[in-house]
Amino acid sequence: MIRRNALAFACAVGSLICVDAFAADVVCTQKALKGTYVYHLAGQEGGVPYAAAGMETFDGMGKGAVKETDSDGHQVQVTSTYTIDSDCTGEITYSSGDHNHIFVAPDGSSLTFVRDSEGTGTWYAGDEARVSRGRVKFIP
Repeated sequence: MIRRNALAFACAVGSLICVDAFAADVVCTQKALKGTYVYHLAGQEGGVPYAAAGMETFDGMGKGAVKETDSDGHQVQVTSTYTIDSDCTGEITYSSGDHNHIFVAPDGSSLTFVRDSEGTGTWYAGDEARVSRGRVKFIP
């Protein structure tokens, strides 16, 4: 502890460029995503501009649910399953058949996602932020 504090002090006082050699590697698991998240997304659907906003819940064990309203006025509720690899990347598959690639903050506070349905002109991306560690009950 004294050595770590001395290194931090030397970096701060001496204006040195330092890397914390004592930092532990981060390993993500499904447990990172737990609670209720709000999100927005934008992109194109069939080549036409598209946007949506909604709420997504994750149980910390690989299951979730979504409630969303899109720019066409449609309201959607679906369930999901998800996996997170140790490098904090993963995938969400929805009961609608849609599939997102995700990039998760190590503490689970947020995630970024992208969907590309090859050759269909449909793609979008967005960000989600956790608003509660509890889950809102709206599962269809």
